[in-house]
Amino acid sequence: MNPSGLTMLALVVISLAGCLPIPDHYQVTADVSGVLMRDNVALAGVQICSKSKFLTTTSCSTSDSHGHFRLAPVYNTTFPMSLYGDRLISYELTATENATSIAIWRAQGTGQATTYVRLSCALDKPIPGASYGTSSNTFCAVERM
Repeated sequence: MNPSGLTMLALVVISLAGCLPIPDHYQVTADVSGVLMRDNVALAGVQICSKSKFLTTTSCSTSDSHGHFRLAPVYNTTFPMSLYGDRLISYELTATENATSIAIWRAQGTGQATTYVRLSCALDKPIPGASYGTSSNTFCAVERM
């Protein structure tokens, strides 16, 4: 192939590469840590899960002897990148103790999930209207975002 043919082939390949879908990798849930209490006593062995409203992927952890837990963030990758505006973010944390689950905190919004959230949760004291981004009750107060 002569040099002008290679140049033309390179231009065609570069032009078509611009038509490929761009992957969009984004955080769906925050990196969440916190402590679980009831009657000012740490709750050990409680399973905490973070579940996105729009995905089947969850992140779960079990509270330690001091009531501490940590949930890894959930990520999603889509092809192609959305052209329809900001994505919706909506997820909730549930606590499961003795086969009974309750929603303890919710977050929702647009764009990308908050990177990190630190919670202090008292399962015996619901906080009316304190859930981040919603008006529903929660059992967790946000210590740091």
